[in-house]
Amino acid sequence: MSQQSSVPEEFRNKVLMQQIFKLKPGSTSKYNVDDRIIIKTFPCEVMCDELAQDQKHKLEQIFYHVPLKYYDETKTDSEIIIDYQNQQPTSKWDEMAPDSLTYTIYYEKEDVGCQHFVRGCQLLCNTCNKYYTCRICHDEVEDHPFPKKETKMVKCVYCSCEQPFQQYCQNCNKCFGEQWCELCRAFCNIGQESKPMYHCQGCDSCMVGHAHQWRHCDKCDSCVRAFNFEEHQCLFFEGDCAVCLGDLKNSIYGRVHLSCSHVIHLHCYEELLRRWDTKCPVCRRFLPIGVDKDDYLNYFKSQFEETVVFEPFQWLKFKCYECQRQFTAVDASVVKCGKCQQYNVEVISHGNEAEGLLEWKEYPDSKPKFCTEDDVGVILNKKYGLEYNKEWDLGITGEILNRMPKTQEEFLKLIEEQNIWK
Repeated sequence: MSQQSSVPEEFRNKVLMQQIFKLKPGSTSKYNVDDRIIIKTFPCEVMCDELAQDQKHKLEQIFYHVPLKYYDETKTDSEIIIDYQNQQPTSKWDEMAPDSLTYTIYYEKEDVGCQHFVRGCQLLCNTCNKYYTCRICHDEVEDHPFPKKETKMVKCVYCSCEQPFQQYCQNCNKCFGEQWCELCRAFCNIGQESKPMYHCQGCDSCMVGHAHQWRHCDKCDSCVRAFNFEEHQCLFFEGDCAVCLGDLKNSIYGRVHLSCSHVIHLHCYEELLRRWDTKCPVCRRFLPIGVDKDDYLNYFKSQFEETVVFEPFQWLKFKCYECQRQFTAVDASVVKCGKCQQYNVEVISHGNEAEGLLEWKEYPDSKPKFCTEDDVGVILNKKYGLEYNKEWDLGITGEILNRMPKTQEEFLKLIEEQNIWK
């Protein structure tokens, strides 16, 4: 019988388990279970309502983790990730040999605790004299905050023994939390691999991470990565997340510092990107950061270079949220700002052809591809490795007259018809 099965249902929860694996030398498919070599498996977070969409996505996918050469098995996974991110990697996963990478899969497992923490005890609130598994569970139903640092008593969820605050039950010897802090009166049983815990004197609180990788900044009153401490831009966490409206400063969830200096929860950031919402919810600047930024910019660039615009043209006025400039261009799936070379634009009103032509004259590389011999030839050669068929009838200005496609879908269909292309 597992130790979870002996715990009352009200004290059980589910955790998301993370498994890191690599492929056998020469293997090419991450989907072939027989080709996997398991490196390590560990709990990474509690299954909860706030992260439901993010966790559902994790359970359905196999993710790239880090290149194998960066994976030092003597370190915790959380250390490896921070060290790798500090290298500011630019590698494209799909261009690397499959057996030179590590991968992540997730699955569910039963544990003990609540929707916020994995722990084997309840904490007594000195204000209302009631036991709760965590301060968040308490604050959701009571009319006063949980004074966590005043906690003196705990109750074991395995045997119900009430006792002074300590790491192991004095009656059944069960561990309340692999990590615990006497100052914050906190327990966490997620473990060092995913959520290591250290107490920061400056923050006067326990933080997620390894102490040697973080350093407290007195100016912004927060911990920042030691790797780039001297160059960091001070950020302040007062207020709520602009996506979920949840608290930022006291949140148990990870936070992301956007390039525009705004801060949102990590799971909110990831959900926005999954929905292809690439604008900061506050200022509309480009949302992705780090490797994500490179990936999305490369995607928008390829889409701009490989998409054909068809008549009748619709001229619209756009605003670029990177340089704040307004300009006129033809409506397309991806529009490029000629001045700053970015794609973070939005329609603000109707435009006119004269303004658009002047824009293209000043910034010729912001002009999209049209259904002409030159443009079609460039796309075919670059993306499909095909050559343009000179047997097509062309008008005086170069437009295709014979079987001229009217939409992007028709254009792609023509590419598939091998009798049209030599």
